[in-house]
Amino acid sequence: MFRRVAIAIAAMVTAACAGSRFEPPPDPPGPSLIRLHNASRYPMEQLRARFFSEMVDYGRLEPGQMSPYQSVERAYRYAYLEAIVNGERRSLHPIDFLGERLLGRGRFTYRLSFDSESGRLAIETDRDP
Repeated sequence: MFRRVAIAIAAMVTAACAGSRFEPPPDPPGPSLIRLHNASRYPMEQLRARFFSEMVDYGRLEPGQMSPYQSVERAYRYAYLEAIVNGERRSLHPIDFLGERLLGRGRFTYRLSFDSESGRLAIETDRDP
């Protein structure tokens, strides 16, 4: 009796799982236009962002200043960043992009902040009109 119940349960689970495979939606086509906004109180020099194998040089941004848009093929809502802030080289290293979707076609602003106590850079991403 137990064996029949176990086989019936296994068959139901297999049938249920087969019909409910998760297929993530396709990523929207790129490229993305990305600009940086220095939302900190400090100038950011030698500012660069890496989008996969594509490194983009944004130069120097004064506090409150925005860079021109740069076209990148693949961008997520955060990226690897490096800059000289408050006289020291700082960087932001994403661990992975697991669960993230590409931004796709459109204009986006990465708002950069800097915490002088921890020495950390941070990103917030906005979709621009």
